[in-house]
Amino acid sequence: MPSNETEPEPHWIVAVELDDVVERRNPLRPNLYLEATRTPPVARFEQIKRSKRKTWYLGCVQKLREDLTPKSAFPDRESAKEALKLLRDKLNEDGYTVNRNTRVWQVYVLELDSSEVKNPGEGHVYVGETSLPIEIRLQQHRGDLLSKKGKSLSARAIKVPIIGLSPKLAPQQLFYSKSQATRAEAELAQNLRDKNYIVSGGH
Repeated sequence: MPSNETEPEPHWIVAVELDDVVERRNPLRPNLYLEATRTPPVARFEQIKRSKRKTWYLGCVQKLREDLTPKSAFPDRESAKEALKLLRDKLNEDGYTVNRNTRVWQVYVLELDSSEVKNPGEGHVYVGETSLPIEIRLQQHRGDLLSKKGKSLSARAIKVPIIGLSPKLAPQQLFYSKSQATRAEAELAQNLRDKNYIVSGGH
């Protein structure tokens, strides 16, 4: 009897370099469009380039980036989608702007009230990381901005009043994934402890 099951079709991952449809996360890394497709990369690129269908990348196509994608096909759509997610995460972490994702992270330092702290050393600080504008995160820590349900968004590690931001103690660079920012946050917290600061957060 004939089977009702559809034979899995091979899929490829296609990466296309674009004009700057949004601001680059890293000035040295271009905007990219990534997708999983049943059409081999070169043929799919030609389809994308010729298409008149209204898409967010219409008229912005530059070139095919086969150097950024796996060379061979995947046996089915599901495995291609899994590989696409991993590749997207990697390219995001490398600073590319993938499918209009402009999210970046920063590490920041808050000066905390040390009036009740015995032997405050060089000072009492909180180290954190965020993908929000730092001033917005500061308002959340201070309780000026709450969640949609009216709950506090401040870090539990902050037990005393906040004096303000300490930009001179924080790195000036941007990070392109939460894991990068978390590592930098932990390293900065330890460096400040080594310099005789009392540090909250930094985990």
